[in-house]
Amino acid sequence: MTVTHQLNQLILLKDIVSRGNYPSQESIVSELEEQLIKSGYKPRLSKSTFLRYKKELEEEFDIEIKYDKQNSGYYIKKKDEDLAMLDSYLESFSLFNALKANRDKARYIFPERHKPKGLKLVPDISGAIEKRYKVKFNYSKYSTDVKTDRVLEPYIIKESRTRWYVIGKDAKGDIKTFGLDRIENLQITKERFERDAKFDVEKKFEHSYGIYSSEEYPIEEIILQFDAEDGGYLKSVPLHRSQKIISENSEGLVIKLNIRLTKDFIMEILSRSWSLKVISPEKLRNEVCEIYEKALMRNKI
Repeated sequence: MTVTHQLNQLILLKDIVSRGNYPSQESIVSELEEQLIKSGYKPRLSKSTFLRYKKELEEEFDIEIKYDKQNSGYYIKKKDEDLAMLDSYLESFSLFNALKANRDKARYIFPERHKPKGLKLVPDISGAIEKRYKVKFNYSKYSTDVKTDRVLEPYIIKESRTRWYVIGKDAKGDIKTFGLDRIENLQITKERFERDAKFDVEKKFEHSYGIYSSEEYPIEEIILQFDAEDGGYLKSVPLHRSQKIISENSEGLVIKLNIRLTKDFIMEILSRSWSLKVISPEKLRNEVCEIYEKALMRNKI
């Protein structure tokens, strides 16, 4: 069995069980077989196959499939946000595999052409994180061509808007974020470091949108209104995990978020300017209006 075929089977198994309707072992095997046939394979599956895939899914992706006696079926014992993160990494493979199975489909599927920035450094940096080696590199910001020498204790790698970042503690002991696409001459040193036990990645980004997470941006309650059409989209794809619906009617959708007012977040809501109304806080409404006024001046005919 090829690696591609094996990975495809594990992805299909995860998708079938993660729907939340507690499928039985028989129905899982039946649907898995049906989906594999559609993908161009000729599988011969059995209950033992399911148990083997179940074990591999846990070993390879840390996804546990458990049996629920009360519902007489299986479910995935993993947080929704963890599954969402894994899904985002696997969706590209699923698309590639679907096109490979039937090349004619490529004529009808047009994914975005955005190339992930900095992805080539991920294996080296993730290895340094795992072994707890400090890294050295030259770094330049978008605002200047000047390169500076940096030393970092790498803690995590994070993706945002198709760009990859490494986050860790710098030589001064501060938590810093660096875009991988702006890193040059990366060196993995042999100097080890002790990870700061107080660093909690979930807590750091819990109230953030995108890559900005500094405490200089306080967590605030944000109330926004969008028209009915845009509201339907935001119900399907929430702006943030804290999003709650306050009201919904024919005039639109009103939502509340608890989030840091960072540049990333403001850029995101501005992308929905045609229907956006900032209800609170007032300082966000003023900032949005100021951005609109400057844009009008720049584009005045």
